[in-house]
Amino acid sequence: MKSTTMIAEILKREGTDHIFCFPVNPLIDAAAEAGIRPIMPCTERTVIGMADGYTRVSNGRRIGVCAVQNGPGIENTFGGIAQAYYKEIPENIVEDVTNKLSPDLREVLNEFNISYRCRF
Repeated sequence: MKSTTMIAEILKREGTDHIFCFPVNPLIDAAAEAGIRPIMPCTERTVIGMADGYTRVSNGRRIGVCAVQNGPGIENTFGGIAQAYYKEIPENIVEDVTNKLSPDLREVLNEFNISYRCRF
């Protein structure tokens, strides 16, 4: 089982039914396979705003989950993260870190069917 599949399963068991995402994150496919509906707006700034609004509308009963790519993707969410932190709005942000692994380590992980792709 890959780590993205495990993370998607955990999110599903915790009651996540939507994931707000911007393409280029392997968690998106795993979440869709687990029955979590991916919602893809045009920018990362919108992704974090949608996750924030989702949490606020449910009065914190449901946590907004967003998945973005590493580098510029996570950097574009900083404004929304800061706002959510200031207003004490819980959010779960998942960044793709696949490209940060060395090629040798990626090869070893693939050999053992382990995929280190996401972090919280």
